[in-house]
Amino acid sequence: MIPNATITKQYRFGDLAELYRSSVVTGSSSIVIADGTIYFDRPSVTDTCYGYWPVYAPAGAVVEVSFEARTLNLSSKGSVSFEQYSGNEVTIGAGTPVENFEIDDIYWKPYTVTWDGSLIRPFMGVVLGMRDTVGRVYFRNIIITVYNTNNYSPEAKICMVKYIKSLNSWIIDDKPGRFANTGFTSIRKVGTEDGLELEFSPIESWQRPIGDAHMEYNSGTAKYTAKLSSTTRTRCFIDIIDMSTGANVKLNALPNDAYIAVKLFSQ
Repeated sequence: MIPNATITKQYRFGDLAELYRSSVVTGSSSIVIADGTIYFDRPSVTDTCYGYWPVYAPAGAVVEVSFEARTLNLSSKGSVSFEQYSGNEVTIGAGTPVENFEIDDIYWKPYTVTWDGSLIRPFMGVVLGMRDTVGRVYFRNIIITVYNTNNYSPEAKICMVKYIKSLNSWIIDDKPGRFANTGFTSIRKVGTEDGLELEFSPIESWQRPIGDAHMEYNSGTAKYTAKLSSTTRTRCFIDIIDMSTGANVKLNALPNDAYIAVKLFSQ
């Protein structure tokens, strides 16, 4: 816990399966999970053996990694390291760490290590395992905490979109007393009534969000629905579908006012 800082994201690795999925193992190395512990075994310097976790940490953020660890012997020198990148199209663990903390005891010992976020390199990778030497290192009770970012985890963007038939216009329906809006900032028609584009405050994550759009039930528009056709870290696109044919239709084909609920989630 960092005094006077606000926790905005936290990752707790209960059964360690998530960390195991985010791992790189080559050659005769191995990663094993047993009894709440994950260990990384690297018998050769030509092997690769580590797990990683992506964290979005812009300027002002602090990333804290707390855990218990031990090495098989004093020469193993397992570690936790931080890497920072300007973009997310990278292989975590293949870069040069900005800081590397070695595990220095053969007995279980608590550790807490931290590193600051960056304005120009906000994509941080936390890497655990055998980085520089051969041997075996054990970890348990791993918690990654991010302080002082703009969005909590899981990160949600939601809004209600309204079609006003008499004006042939679309709005984000978020005036006082109307619907919730978290993060959406603008809406516009794309092409010649071909679809909608909504912009939202940037997702503070390595990953693109997963989302859904659906048309609220209205007897006048019962044959139509909405779908998300694509999503980025800052915008999403919505098409209108005629459910009787499965075909995309023009926005102004809707015969009445309509509502579309939009939901996006990221971690």
